Amino acid sequence: MARIPRYHVLADGLRSEIRSGRYPVGAQLPTELEICRTEGVSRHTARDALRILIDEGLVERRQGAGTKVIAAQRPAAFVQPLGGPQELMQYARDARLEISATVRRPLDAWEAAWLETAGEEPWAVADGLRRRAGGEMLARTRLFIPARFAVIAGEIGASPGAVQELIERRWGVRPARIAQQITAQVLDEEAARALHVKPGTAALRTLRRYLDEQDRVIVASDSLHPADRFAYEMTYHRDGA
Repeated sequence: MARIPRYHVLADGLRSEIRSGRYPVGAQLPTELEICRTEGVSRHTARDALRILIDEGLVERRQGAGTKVIAAQRPAAFVQPLGGPQELMQYARDARLEISATVRRPLDAWEAAWLETAGEEPWAVADGLRRRAGGEMLARTRLFIPARFAVIAGEIGASPGAVQELIERRWGVRPARIAQQITAQVLDEEAARALHVKPGTAALRTLRRYLDEQDRVIVASDSLHPADRFAYEMTYHRDGA
């Protein structure tokens, strides 16, 4: 069994104290240095524990104002209607993508097979995190942009809207088809660390390709959503109802 990192244990304790009312909404949490002294941990561990609570939407930090409790319970899971293109575009607007790194590189064998390309030209590959309006982290996302649109990579996250909307405005190319695959998995240590959750946490993985009239990829995404922060929703109607 994987050992639970110390900062997760510390975050669990602080979360329990928030829920119990020891630190009610509006109260200040102890500073990093105070946590270090009382818990016997490093400042790095204290900072990572507070980051988990921030990502869960329980606290917020402001320069010079400390860490303030803003919710006693984690916000309800972000619900994404499983509908058509408009619902997917709205998700991109509601869950802003913060890009952490972008590189241009050839695709590996798995990526090339998924994207149905020889993968000889370098693609723009952008890694980032999606957050809802309140700051809660929703997903880790990797975007794949083919060489012909790669110059758009620097604009991702700088303006609202989905990447495919940026491409449509620049080149007039719009998706004719969206292929999506949803699977369940558990997060390994690397993915868990990026999402500030415990290794082994359940997650939804969405693989999505936006394709043009010639069935060529316009943009594709590979996203991991911790299960308790994200849900898909759909409604069925009987014929004739």
